[in-house]
Amino acid sequence: MSVHLPITIGENVWICGSVTIVPRVTLGDKTIIGAGSVVKRHTCKCYCRRCPCKVIRPITAKDFMGWKM
Repeated sequence: MSVHLPITIGENVWICGSVTIVPRVTLGDKTIIGAGSVVKRHTCKCYCRRCPCKVIRPITAKDFMGWKM
């Protein structure tokens, strides 16, 4: 028997290669997930990486200066 549980992904989310996201996790807006990470918790407006995924630093308006979104 297969059970499908949701993963919610917000706007402007970048997910690098070989990332594992466990069921029922929400990736909020403006989040970056580094390569090879295992995401077990909800994240929002931050740069995360490692296994298990940890917040490295918050994403601020300065990170988006000069970008058109």
